Amino acid sequence: RALVNEGWRVLGVARRPAPLETDRYEHVTADLGELHQLSATMTERLAPAIRSEGVERVALVNNAALSGQSKGLEETEPGALHHLLAVNTTAPMFLMGFVTRVTAPAVPLRIVNVSSGAAVRAFPGLADYCASKAALRMAGMALAEELASDQRPGGPRADAAVFSYEPGVVDTPMQTAS
Repeated sequence: RALVNEGWRVLGVARRPAPLETDRYEHVTADLGELHQLSATMTERLAPAIRSEGVERVALVNNAALSGQSKGLEETEPGALHHLLAVNTTAPMFLMGFVTRVTAPAVPLRIVNVSSGAAVRAFPGLADYCASKAALRMAGMALAEELASDQRPGGPRADAAVFSYEPGVVDTPMQTAS
């Protein structure tokens, strides 16, 4: 809403529709846990919008996250761990690279990864969540270094930045998950 209110054209990617009714918002339905479909969906729906004529700026906000199994690492199930890492880490990392790749070099690019204190502090029973957030934080830091590197093909990318934002405790369904 804030970006729409500031005049941005927003493409939202989520499993469920967003309650935004404006011509500046387009919704892309996708489950970030379904990695085998993610590249094709983004190539079909997101890339044309980013590459379209008149795009003045591009921002990616990675905000999706699963809370984890809320049990000790000794009891963690591999299938659930795999799904959590797909949503919290793999998909956002892919999206960072994808958006960077398809955004024209002259277009300003901002990437924001909504993080958590769990990215830098361990909590009992949250090893899966902590690890996923820490991995995304580090991937963002690595991408920022890549974008500024003289060794990057084409040289450093002008007017690009990657941020990790920790909003603190947010009242979401994740807070009440058992």
